[in-house]
Amino acid sequence: MTNSNQRGQSAAFSLIEVTVAIGIVAFAVVSIVGLVALSEQASKNATDQTNLALMTQTVITLLRTSGVSGSQSAYVNVTTALPAGSASTLTYYFDANGAPVHDTTGNLVSSANNNLASAATTPIYVCTVMNKTPVTTAQTNFVDIPQAPANFSFAYFRLDFAWPYSANAAVAANQQHRYAYTSLAQNCPY
Repeated sequence: MTNSNQRGQSAAFSLIEVTVAIGIVAFAVVSIVGLVALSEQASKNATDQTNLALMTQTVITLLRTSGVSGSQSAYVNVTTALPAGSASTLTYYFDANGAPVHDTTGNLVSSANNNLASAATTPIYVCTVMNKTPVTTAQTNFVDIPQAPANFSFAYFRLDFAWPYSANAAVAANQQHRYAYTSLAQNCPY
């Protein structure tokens, strides 16, 4: 029997083939790592958007129920705390899941209650509410709508959501912000 391989030759890969294979694998690994980072950022953005929708609904509900004293002192009279044409703001705090932050006694943490120091959880999101209703000649907090039923008027509010929350002004300068605008009816006949 004769050996089909000539003496001195071996069945192996050349250095160029190995280098090309390593380059292809490295390119694939780098691409996959880049996609993982991109998908992680997309997931975080989706979580933020979901939390913002939840928090917006929560703040609008708090504004709609203003003037109603809850057992937890959670509500304030919005038009008293935020008169039209003023620079006054009302602030609410939310945790990482978009739920309102409460203090150790169960009260809602807000600028109206002045109880941030006793928060049971660390706030991640902060919502600052401003009354953007134009001031009318009667200096009311609500705008009369032409052709609307009698005593039917609206107040306009801007909700400024910022995160991550920090009391440190240097860190707060780098927060992300999203804005929402809403109007609330007064004396709605239906």
